[in-house]
Amino acid sequence: MLNVSKETLLDILGSMGVELPSDTTMTTEVLEKRLKKAIDAAQFVHTIIPSNKKKTEIDIGILPKWSAGDGRIQFTVDRTSWQDALSGLKSALAGFRDIFDDSIPEGRDAFVNWRYLLNLLGQAYDAGRPGIILVDGAMQSAVLIKIHEIRAVNFQTPIIVVHFRHAMDATGRGLLDFGPYQHPRSDIQAHFFVRPAQYLVLRALEANAKRIPSSYAPVDPGLTLSFLLPVGTIEASETGKLAKNNVFANVRPRTGRHIKAPARPWMMPLGKRSRSTCQGLSPTCQGTPANSVTATPSAACLSRKACKGGGIPQ
Repeated sequence: MLNVSKETLLDILGSMGVELPSDTTMTTEVLEKRLKKAIDAAQFVHTIIPSNKKKTEIDIGILPKWSAGDGRIQFTVDRTSWQDALSGLKSALAGFRDIFDDSIPEGRDAFVNWRYLLNLLGQAYDAGRPGIILVDGAMQSAVLIKIHEIRAVNFQTPIIVVHFRHAMDATGRGLLDFGPYQHPRSDIQAHFFVRPAQYLVLRALEANAKRIPSSYAPVDPGLTLSFLLPVGTIEASETGKLAKNNVFANVRPRTGRHIKAPARPWMMPLGKRSRSTCQGLSPTCQGTPANSVTATPSAACLSRKACKGGGIPQ
């Protein structure tokens, strides 16, 4: 299982246009939920599965085979608008000096890498290759993605059905377990992908795997069935919602009811107070805590709601 830190999660979200402050009080679990929504928004899932429908699956089995563009998909998998292209050009010109700057977090390139992955899959499919491997620089984390088939959601939107497997090497010797695909194959090319980018791709594959109905179940031993959709820039209205830093520690996630604060000494039943509770509340108090059978409180102590009759001489 590939895990990343909270800081890297924030960088990945930032790469998708969801900017949150580095000191946010959001937990990792909340950020993961934001990431899942961002992944759906980038794939425009709700244009395929309307959000007002209870249905959560895409019945791939009834979709037609992809045939647009003579069956080629490389130039149909990216949803780059002219605004994206202009923004990319500006970033390239302004950031050329930072190409070799190691201070830039790897997570900041995660979304660009996901989009690039789709281009790589398109190249592989159009060239007749069965898939690709994404591997990090240390050769300790890799993702095998095999293309099963291409179906058509509509004449502009291919759905790339894949089988995938993630492998980790804890030995440091580059021993990655790909099961029956362990031995190198000349027709499956490897591409360098940093771990935050692998993490984002894996989260997308895992989320999409849950949208495949049981009626459609092609098997590739040792690999998991999923799919990928074309990806584009998330709409500003969506990034605005996802970027709201509106999580409060004292609100229940489901009901919105405020969690009851711990009881203060003056809120406790009288029988639960102790000497330590009453100590020091009033320099004029005399006697012992009010719940004691030997208490002989002064008038000053009785007048204090915080600790009736419970003072300890100072």
